Amino acid sequence: MKYRSEIKVWTTSFYDGFAGWYDAFMRFAFPPGEKGRERVVAELVEGSVLDVACGTGTLLAMAREKGLSCYGVDLSRGMLDRARAKVPEAEFRQGSYYEIPYPDDTFDYVVETNAMSGVGIDARKALSEMIRVCKVGGKVVIADWPALEKETFGERLFMKMASWNDDFPQDYRGVFGELGYEPEEEVIGHRYHLFQITKR
Repeated sequence: MKYRSEIKVWTTSFYDGFAGWYDAFMRFAFPPGEKGRERVVAELVEGSVLDVACGTGTLLAMAREKGLSCYGVDLSRGMLDRARAKVPEAEFRQGSYYEIPYPDDTFDYVVETNAMSGVGIDARKALSEMIRVCKVGGKVVIADWPALEKETFGERLFMKMASWNDDFPQDYRGVFGELGYEPEEEVIGHRYHLFQITKR
């Protein structure tokens, strides 16, 4: 079931203006997202990591502290300006997770947090791109809000309310399955999961 957004649409221009407040907002409004970043970074061992929809670069700052080579892609110039200031050693490019501006088989890790569970987002297309730019033997790791297997009345009501804020869960397990992968899945917090695959 799909719902229309009615109150807030998280557009690129909104993120441009909100970039200076974004980190404080996320810490206050969505603690599971902060824990999700920590869990994703815990999976990174060595090599290169691309964060798609990297925002202000918080995850990449953590990855850089572990010694990884860091790259970020985001559509918002405002968010990228914050990310460059936070992680000057990293490379950042403006772009979409639908058309990631890097060649095939480039990165050891391709990651995403808090960015794909939204109204109208094509998670299959985004995950296909993430897999494309990941090296064979590398990992795609995401932390986000998945759809529940059983859609109860309470769940439908919750999703309707969330859609007013342009949020909507994605069937990540099903999408990975359509792409030929069975992801490892871990519950990070209430309604918030980590998924990862190794590219073949």
